[in-house]
Amino acid sequence: MQEEKTRTNEFRKLIEEIAMLMGYEALRDLPVVPSAKVGHIGLYRDEKTHEPHEYYCKLPEVVFLEQNRVSFGKTDKIKENRLEKRTK
Repeated sequence: MQEEKTRTNEFRKLIEEIAMLMGYEALRDLPVVPSAKVGHIGLYRDEKTHEPHEYYCKLPEVVFLEQNRVSFGKTDKIKENRLEKRTK
């Protein structure tokens, strides 16, 4: 999925599918609305500094944050800060 030859649209489609599957697994025992929307915070790492940078953010009005284990540390902090800004 992260190969250089993977096109942007294909990558986004795969990420959305993964998010839906993760969301289903996380919420399968909770009563949720079937029409819930999926959002995405896109981050990349600077090749030299290895610092994460946000390049995309599209979130629904109500957010349930699914923490994946692909990211951690500073990347998670950026996501948390982005969500905190929305509540202020």
